[in-house]
Amino acid sequence: MDRADASFDGGGRAPPESPSVGRGSALLLLAQVSSNLGFFVAVLIVARALEPSGRGTVAFVTVAAAILARIALSGVDNATIVLAAQRPDDRPALLANLYGFTVIAASSVGLVVGAAVWVSGREPAGVGHGELAVLVGGCVAVAATDAGLAFLLGIGRPGDWTKVAALAPWIYAATLGGLALSGALTVFLAVLAWALAHLCWAVVVWILCVRGSGLGSPRIDLLLEALRLGVRVWVGSLSRFLNFRLDQIILGLLTTDAALGIYAIAVNLSEITLYVPGAVAAASIAAIARASDSVRVVQTLRTFRVLVVVTAAGGVAAVAGAPLIPLLFGAAYDHSVVPYLWLLPGAVGYAASGVFSSALLSSSHPARSSIGPLVALVSGIVLDLVLIPSFGASGAAVAATAAFAAGGLASIVAYRKTEPFALRELIPRRADLLAIRSTVRTALTRITARRGAPPMS
Repeated sequence: MDRADASFDGGGRAPPESPSVGRGSALLLLAQVSSNLGFFVAVLIVARALEPSGRGTVAFVTVAAAILARIALSGVDNATIVLAAQRPDDRPALLANLYGFTVIAASSVGLVVGAAVWVSGREPAGVGHGELAVLVGGCVAVAATDAGLAFLLGIGRPGDWTKVAALAPWIYAATLGGLALSGALTVFLAVLAWALAHLCWAVVVWILCVRGSGLGSPRIDLLLEALRLGVRVWVGSLSRFLNFRLDQIILGLLTTDAALGIYAIAVNLSEITLYVPGAVAAASIAAIARASDSVRVVQTLRTFRVLVVVTAAGGVAAVAGAPLIPLLFGAAYDHSVVPYLWLLPGAVGYAASGVFSSALLSSSHPARSSIGPLVALVSGIVLDLVLIPSFGASGAAVAATAAFAAGGLASIVAYRKTEPFALRELIPRRADLLAIRSTVRTALTRITARRGAPPMS
């Protein structure tokens, strides 16, 4: 998507047609792969430079900041995706509302939690006063980044996000690499670099948002509407986020910093299998919201079937990477292998929950869209409390996979209650495999054509 395609003069002229689920998912997947590859290098540097206990502290601060950011947004970011997709004329005001709400809400939540921890005098997972200050600032930076992404999805500009995500994490990794080579990398500097990277990321994303729609004046009526819709879907979006983050907090509180560091590596690597379902679920919200009633169910089921095949194949391939963990991160992380393997099957349940929850949200059923993620969250917390004390990181991994499976099943049931369909429609078929092959061949043809190579036959 070039700059001419991304223009919008704010004068009522409709923007170009937004990407389909396939194109939007591909762009988001490209962004996510590039982004997470950069973060993977950063994780590798931190793991090599710090002991598992230090890696555990870094994981605790970054995960806690991300959770607080999700709480502060209160679902307004997800509501904005739907409203921006359906109301092009209101986009400048929606952007102004989202910006003001994000800064105020994230700052308030971060300061309240930071002050509470400071007054209590407790330092969970080795978090000192410096790391606590970074946690507060990181909450604002992450919330601003996520809110900006939501708006870009709503106006159909996933390509803009791709441009930023392809570079920003690598700047963070390069900063850590420089500190590590100089021997100056500490836990505090690691989390500070993470927070500053997200702050820079947020600034660039918001510049792209303003260029994409223009910035209008805040409108209280639109904000109240977004809050009403957002709160109804917030339980689901927060639950979905907590499903693969809260277990690290619980593990850090119930066990040692070293155990959290070992588990954090397993989580970071297993999340590779969540790239595709995460990208598809995010792109589906806006795309399905624009679709007519007659095609929504067909599109949702087809998306799920294709996604199950791709996700399962990715999980099988990821098993081969297990022996590489101690080679890449060092012998201290040999115990990350078993939790990593236990986490891989959870990707299929995550895919089901993502697709059908997104479909329910886009079909104006925000409360039902929260059922699957909420079931996963509750079951995950219960299983964490039962399994972590006895089995540590492996117990947390088993709990996460079981929770994703429960959430995926609940999402399917909730969608089927809303839009009845035959259960056989969930089973992948030959046409789905052909569609995957066609998509891959088309993508490879475009890549070779851009490089000047002869097109594939």
